[in-house]
Amino acid sequence: MKKKSHFYSLCLEDLLLIVAIAVFSFGLLLSNFGVTKSHEALIYQNNLLVQTINLQKAQFIHLKNLVIEVNEGKIRVKEASCPEQICVHTGWISQAGQIIVCIPNHLLIQIEGQAEGKYQGYVK
Repeated sequence: MKKKSHFYSLCLEDLLLIVAIAVFSFGLLLSNFGVTKSHEALIYQNNLLVQTINLQKAQFIHLKNLVIEVNEGKIRVKEASCPEQICVHTGWISQAGQIIVCIPNHLLIQIEGQAEGKYQGYVK
């Protein structure tokens, strides 16, 4: 007598669930193609706008306890005096709506513009 294996048997509901997950994943992938790159970044320190930066011009910006690098349409915190270095580990940002935050240094760097895609936030 042949024993029936339940491991390989898929019912209609299982197949529908697999197809639904695949379609949803593909939709999320396509929605990120609408994100625009911006040409400006805003640097805030102590809730005040310190500088508006052209991202097309390679440069280093020295603020109190921070070194910010701009290169090829991207911006990052290269060096910081904060203990956790979260702002440094955030890395490069280049798309509208992305931010870098350094709480100990009261810094916020934001890429100017609106994201065209359906989702407005980014998780790294």
